[in-house]
Amino acid sequence: MEQYKHVGNFFLFFKNKKVYAIAANYESMVSKDCALKDALAKVHYSGTIELDMLLRVGTSENRFSALEFDGEKFVRNSSRIIRETTNISTITSSFFKSHQEVLENCILNEEQKFLIMK
Repeated sequence: MEQYKHVGNFFLFFKNKKVYAIAANYESMVSKDCALKDALAKVHYSGTIELDMLLRVGTSENRFSALEFDGEKFVRNSSRIIRETTNISTITSSFFKSHQEVLENCILNEEQKFLIMK
């Protein structure tokens, strides 16, 4: 299991010099999460962040996205929808199986939660 930090409304993972973030609940919004920005600035991170917004948007096509962080702030207009990558898929799958309690505060119905836990 990957090491993570609970920062603001996100779970943050650092792996192979990349950053992955999982929405912690349906209120998770990158643009309004100062704790996330501060945590990335504190470790002097600059680069792409891959996001899994499952707990905010469900299984919709915009579940996975990426955006740029310049070391101090998120780069305006850099957000884009991405296809699910092996890295983020592995991280999120493992995380949700180990932390089933986070699925309690989300927009997923019971069938969707069951499929995620499979």
